[in-house]
Amino acid sequence: MSRTGQVLLSILLLGICVLLFMAAYERRSEEEWQWPSPEARAQPFLAAERLLLAQQLQVEHVDSLTQLQSLGPHVTALVPANRGYPGPAALQAVDDFLANGGHLIIESEPLYQDDPLFDHLGIQRSDPDDEPDFDEDDEAESDDEDDTDFDLDFEYDDWADRYKRPLRPLNPLSPDLLQVDWPGQSAPLVVSSRGGEILSSEHYSDRMLQGWDGVRLLQQRRGSGWLTALNDISFAENWRIGRHDNAEFLWQLLQTGDAERVLFFRARNEGLFVWLRTHAWKVLASVALLLLLAGWQAMPRFGALAADPEPVRRRLGDHLLASGRFLWSHGERRRLLTRALLHARSEMYRHQPHLRLLDPMAQAQHLVERWSVPPAAAQAIVSGDAQATDAIPFVQMLRACRQLHLRLRPALASSAVEAPDE
Repeated sequence: MSRTGQVLLSILLLGICVLLFMAAYERRSEEEWQWPSPEARAQPFLAAERLLLAQQLQVEHVDSLTQLQSLGPHVTALVPANRGYPGPAALQAVDDFLANGGHLIIESEPLYQDDPLFDHLGIQRSDPDDEPDFDEDDEAESDDEDDTDFDLDFEYDDWADRYKRPLRPLNPLSPDLLQVDWPGQSAPLVVSSRGGEILSSEHYSDRMLQGWDGVRLLQQRRGSGWLTALNDISFAENWRIGRHDNAEFLWQLLQTGDAERVLFFRARNEGLFVWLRTHAWKVLASVALLLLLAGWQAMPRFGALAADPEPVRRRLGDHLLASGRFLWSHGERRRLLTRALLHARSEMYRHQPHLRLLDPMAQAQHLVERWSVPPAAAQAIVSGDAQATDAIPFVQMLRACRQLHLRLRPALASSAVEAPDE
């Protein structure tokens, strides 16, 4: 094949490949759901703040209710739940803020948690008694009628239950929505509201919003200012403000007080000790009491060390006397006497060895004649045994043994002292 034919064949093959690629290739867009930015997670009202800044309003942050005391008209303070436990100074600052013409928007705390601010303002919270009469099939039918195609392929489990839906309208019959008839609006506003506590007040309310379970919003005139109490402010948070008429509803609330300056309250993190004092003060009190009792028990161990007492040194005679008393008290008189007789006989044999060669009678006679030992005692010393168990014969035998020791050992006799009578 010539060179020209090869070039034409290559161009033909390349064109066929391009046609096959264009026939099989489909250009389409993919939506990928991204996690909120760290700034959006740290500031739940970031989208609302940027919306208000775009409307030429001043936006600021406060971390203490006492900062409201010197503020007045055309200032709106938005105070969500989880605001801690305000003290008397903070409550007085709220009263001054309302008296000066400020507008306070507050969200109720959960029922299981105390709410000193609501109590101070005279707003009661209660639990709804009934459940909403809403069929989930209605929502499914409404979704089927919507011709808009949404790609819902993202990790739902990474979001809380109330945030698992994309940015699409909910069924108007959903209990999560409120139909709000607001003055100056041609049609009712559809507002997201998760419900919660039912609100009531003894003060006159200029405006109330009803849900399926009861009153969800109260708006009252307080002094020269306005008080707006609601049980859910999530419609103004980042994930919900773009749905339905939530942004418009927030704007209408701010216009109640002719807001030119909006303050977003965010409680400062007061640390673990404050949380324990609030939620576990009984446990802390019990631990403190146990530590106090433990310290009280260990207290005598502290202080100067006491000197050890001097050891009591006893003589050998004291030990022998104690042993004799022990045996005497246990009825071992014969045993004591036998040992004393044997010891006396051994002393006699040691000083007079030739007496071993004599018979017992001669030995006893020698004791009587030489050392004036009583005959009965002499017989007992030679035999090494006696039957004297009574007190008087026992003492006589021991005295004879002692007399023999003193006569056999003159040095012992010169230094001997009489034992004290016991």
